[in-house]
Amino acid sequence: MWKISTTGDITIGDRKAELDLKGVATGHKIMLQGNGILQNGEEVRLTLVGHYAPTTEDGVFAVAFTNGMFHNTNTGERLTMMQVGSVHVEPIVSTPTPEPSDEELQE
Repeated sequence: MWKISTTGDITIGDRKAELDLKGVATGHKIMLQGNGILQNGEEVRLTLVGHYAPTTEDGVFAVAFTNGMFHNTNTGERLTMMQVGSVHVEPIVSTPTPEPSDEELQE
């Protein structure tokens, strides 16, 4: 499991906010949550869930967010976002798989 911390920008109509995002990546799944304040003072929370895979460039990953939720904490408004259709995430580089030990083969 990897812990992730980053920043992001969200634009809603003519309003913008910078979000402090934190989350985890496990297997090929990723989840980020963040809080921010829109230009008009409204507090918002964003949750993003999706998949990631390594690319051929060291330390660079492809990310596809397939589900998410926007929550305006001042008004209680919630907006669910989701991907319509299927997403298939597959590494484009080989991922080494450890060879089983003799003990594991005998079990």
